Amino acid sequence: MKSAHVVSEDSDLFEKFASMLAENGGHRTPDMAQLVDAEGRMLTVFAMTSDEWLAELQLPPETPERTVGRPPVSPLSSLTACTVECRWETVFVSWVQRLAQQSSADVWVLDGDDVLWASDQLDADGLRL
Repeated sequence: MKSAHVVSEDSDLFEKFASMLAENGGHRTPDMAQLVDAEGRMLTVFAMTSDEWLAELQLPPETPERTVGRPPVSPLSSLTACTVECRWETVFVSWVQRLAQQSSADVWVLDGDDVLWASDQLDADGLRL
């Protein structure tokens, strides 16, 4: 499965993402939420503890390979993260942008190429899940 990390200064990031999916026909557990759209495309969000996120960042390097859009003011290690699995970049981008519109804090995506994307700059053709 293809995946990326969604990160934010919002400590309720997973809860907001999971609730948004559930409100749109998805289902959730305390640490996972999943939505299958009308075309059968699935998006799954997993909660991450701060220890899990820090462990992910220890896989070289902590700093992204490059940043698209405005970077976070805080270091990545201090942000809240969740993992999102999806095979369709367009579906992934659409849901992350919806989350960002509903969030009171900025949202970024750290993709499979270690590129950090500001949510308003996400490009389904350039993003690597």
